[in-house]
Formats: sequence, C-alpha cells, structure tokens
Amino acid sequence: MLFFLYNTHEMKKFSHTTIFETALDELAEIQEAITLLISKSENNPDYFEIRAEQKQSIGIKQTRDMINWLQLKPYQSENKLAIIKEAEKLTIEAQNSLLKTLEEPPANSYIFLITKNHRSLLQTIISRARLIRLGSQATEADGVEAEIEILQAPIHEQIKWIEEKTKIKNPIERKNALHVFLSEVHGQVLEQEDRSKKLANLKLIETTLEGLKRNINQKLLLENLLFNFQK
Repeated sequence: MLFFLYNTHEMKKFSHTTIFETALDELAEIQEAITLLISKSENNPDYFEIRAEQKQSIGIKQTRDMINWLQLKPYQSENKLAIIKEAEKLTIEAQNSLLKTLEEPPANSYIFLITKNHRSLLQTIISRARLIRLGSQATEADGVEAEIEILQAPIHEQIKWIEEKTKIKNPIERKNALHVFLSEVHGQVLEQEDRSKKLANLKLIETTLEGLKRNINQKLLLENLLFNFQK
C-alpha cells in the first residue's frame, strides 16, 4: 500500500511528480493512486499516458504533447494525471523538456514516471520528484555505491568497467547510463574537502559532459575521467 495515499486530506501531501520504481507488473498500488487522483483512467479525458513507441524510446515530441495537454484545465475530474511508462526509455532531450513543467507544474496536474530503475533518469528529474519503490525494488540494495567505487579501483578494473559501459548496444540507454553515472560522481565531488581536487574534478565532469554532447568517443572520455580523477 502507498502509505501516504489514504484520503482527500492526505492528497495535500501528494507530490506533483512521483517516480514509481517497479518491475512494471506490480501496478495495483499505482492504480490505487490513480483512482485517488481521477475517477478512472479508462476513457477519462483527464488521463494521459505515453510509453516507448515500438519499444524503442520516448522522444521529445511525446513529452511536448503531454506538456501541452497538462496546460488545459481538467474536464471531468478535479485533477489531470499524466503517466510515463517505461520512463527509463526517455531520451535526454525528452527528459530536459520536462524540467520546467516539473519545477512549475500547472494547477491540479500530476505526473507519474514508472521505471524499472530510477537511476536511469537524470538527477535533475529525480530531484524534482518523490521516489516510491514498489515490490522487489523496495528491498533491493542500491547499486550506486558499487558503481561509484570504480573511481577508487585499480586501472585494470577501470578499463574493464569502461569496456562494459561502452558496449551497451542501445545508444540512448548507453548515453543515459553515462549521464546517471556522471550525476553520481558530481554529487560525490561536491563532498570533497580539498578545494583544489574538487575544482579539478568538477572540470573533468564538465569536460566529459561536453564531450558526450559533441559525440566524442565515449571510451576516451571515460578513460580521461577515471585516469585523471583526483581522489
């Protein structure tokens, strides 16, 4: 059960954007949340759903259509609800297009992002949402710490890790994974006490992000980051 969804009074505590991390077949709790926001999802003009087309990715056109729809006033229900299924398939551009709406959501509008792994989303998305883990996802150990440990690993382990990361077949998933990793590295760097190391590492992250944007060889970018990272 969703501990914060019980009655109309509790709805005031409901975040305008919620990330549900789930294996996607455990939707009973999500359906409960839906029915508390709108009367029913089927044929309701105040319900909007998008997912990957032909199991590829969710692009900026789909998110822009959703954003435009959210600007309209509710027609049948008190609220409007948009759901993005398989949110891990959102392209970087699609995620960035959501930021302003997540920061300043239209009145009576709610967005659910359903994903197998919330770390596949940009940190800027995660920071603007409430995260709820359902089912097995709620008890799984967070793998981010293990991922970050590669910064301290020997060079031969770093090389192996880089090979694995750059061999992800889907270019969108690969780029998303690298952005998520860089976001986590950024968070760790901000906690460094040594100012000179912090500045040098922030510059490394900035260089890597710029390289990804310009489609520079990802293997070379990661090698530059890991081999020059100041611990």
